[in-house]
Amino acid sequence: MASPLDTQSLATRIIGSYPSQAMRAGQEGTVGVQVTISTTGSVTRCVVTSSSGYPILDAAACDVMERHAVFAPARNRAGDPVEGLFSTSVTYALD
Repeated sequence: MASPLDTQSLATRIIGSYPSQAMRAGQEGTVGVQVTISTTGSVTRCVVTSSSGYPILDAAACDVMERHAVFAPARNRAGDPVEGLFSTSVTYALD
């Protein structure tokens, strides 16, 4: 299974990716995403599996995962890197 590297940095990027338009409108929510991880550990695809109810937040969640998430790729039984999947949720909340 692919696993994320530097989760603290990714969390900081997620906070920084909160769309200003959504903030002004008071929009909050949790977005479920599934990303496809390449053999080099980069995200090649992101699919929203559970919507926040706000398209702008859903798009921001996939954008931050595609642009900033880095993973240790999944490996087959021989230890070779293979494409893998990773599911998580991204929460946008106003303080």
